[in-house]
Amino acid sequence: MPNFIHSLDASNVHLLMKYLSEKDTIPFYTIHDCFASTPNNIELLEGTVKKAFIAIYFKDEGYLLKAHNKIIKEIKDNFGIKIENGKEYIETVTTKKDKEDKEKFELPLLPKAFKNNNKLNEFLKGLLQSKYFIG
Repeated sequence: MPNFIHSLDASNVHLLMKYLSEKDTIPFYTIHDCFASTPNNIELLEGTVKKAFIAIYFKDEGYLLKAHNKIIKEIKDNFGIKIENGKEYIETVTTKKDKEDKEKFELPLLPKAFKNNNKLNEFLKGLLQSKYFIG
């Protein structure tokens, strides 16, 4: 998992470099997901980091939605899904000393913003306007 997260951070840096090279080049420094520049370029750097973040996670269906759908599909293909009270879940069975234990795991739902474009756009607008964000 740490390598996966570092890969996403590296994607952000690559997009950041691409976007900044399309504009006037500014000095910037990065270690993983931390960025720095000269004081007169911080606002441009900050906006460009957010633009790269949005491109990775939300643009064209976005990585988060694609990853969620792929994981849910893998679960459904390999474990089968049961539906109870309108909720989807998988059931596992473990056997210990001739005793079976069954456990239900409800499949996670995406935040409502992913199903409502207006809410997602509102979230992204807030992200772009925020002074600080954690991704």
